[in-house]
Amino acid sequence: PEVPRFTRHTMLKAALRLTLVSASLVLFSCDLGEIPTNYHNRILFTSSRSGINQLYMVNPDGSDLRPLTEGPYANAYGLWSPDARKIAFASTENAVIGWDPLIFVMNSDGTSRHSLGVRGNVTGWARDNHRILYEGCPLCEGGGDLSQYIYTINADGTGAQQLTRNPGGVQVFDHGACYSANETRIFFISNRFNPSQLNSELYMMNADGTNLQRLTYYGPGEDSGIPSVSPDGTMIAFGSQQQGISRYGIFVPRWSPNESQLVIRSTKVGQTTINFMDVVNLDGSGLRRVIPDQIEGLPDWSW
Repeated sequence: PEVPRFTRHTMLKAALRLTLVSASLVLFSCDLGEIPTNYHNRILFTSSRSGINQLYMVNPDGSDLRPLTEGPYANAYGLWSPDARKIAFASTENAVIGWDPLIFVMNSDGTSRHSLGVRGNVTGWARDNHRILYEGCPLCEGGGDLSQYIYTINADGTGAQQLTRNPGGVQVFDHGACYSANETRIFFISNRFNPSQLNSELYMMNADGTNLQRLTYYGPGEDSGIPSVSPDGTMIAFGSQQQGISRYGIFVPRWSPNESQLVIRSTKVGQTTINFMDVVNLDGSGLRRVIPDQIEGLPDWSW
C-alpha cells in the first residue's frame, strides 16, 4: 500500500543536503537519574518495511530488531524520553487526512499508547521527562499560511504553548527543536533570516520563546541542520551543508550514551530519496550501517 505522506514541511526541510557533523561547546549540566537497563542503549527508528511507516527498536549492532507499533495508520518521528521509559511520536491514527498527524506517547515497550490531542511532529524532550517539544502548522488545514512553528506541551497533554511566531507576515519554517540540558534554552533551525528561501540557520532562544539569537551565518546555498544536545549537555551535533564539500548527507544526528558516536539518517551525494541508518564516530570515522542494505530513518538513541 501507499505510504502516507507523513508531513509536508517537516519532510521538505528534512531533505536539506547536510554534509558534515559539527560540534560546538555549550556549557550546561544535567542529571539523568536511573535508566532502565532493558531500554538503555537502544536505537529507535522509523521504517516502511511493512508497507507503511512504523516504529522499530534495535541494538546498536543491528541485533534484536523488534517492532513497537503496527496497524493501518502510520507512526513515525519517535523520540525516547531521557529516562528511556517513554516514547513520544506522531501518528496518523484519528488524524485528518492530508493534515499534520497527532502526537502520541507510549511506554517504551509499546503499551499504554495515548494521544496528547495536538497535531505536529515531536522534536525533543526536556531532561525532566515532563515536557515535549513539537513542531506544528496551525493554519495548514485551511490551506492558507503554511508556516511551521515550535510548541511545547506537558507529557500528560496539558499546557500546550506556542513558542515561535511569524516575524513579518511571511511563511517561515521553524523545526528540529531540542532543549539544553538544564532546560533553560531551546535550539532549533529556521529559514526566518531569509523567508524567501529554504536555507536554514541554527538559532537559540529561552525556554519560554524569548531572547531569540541566531548562532550560524552561512552563505547562499549553505545550511545548518537539525541540532542534538549531547547527554552531558556540553556539545551540540548538527548537520552542515557548505560550498565545495562533497560527502555523505547527514540528517538528524542523535548521540550515543557515551557521547563517542552518533546515529544518523544518511544519504549518498547525488541521491535525495534513499536514506539509511548509520553509526559514525564524532570525527567522521568508522561509518557503519546498522541494518545492512535496508532503508531506514529518523533514528533516536536512548541514553
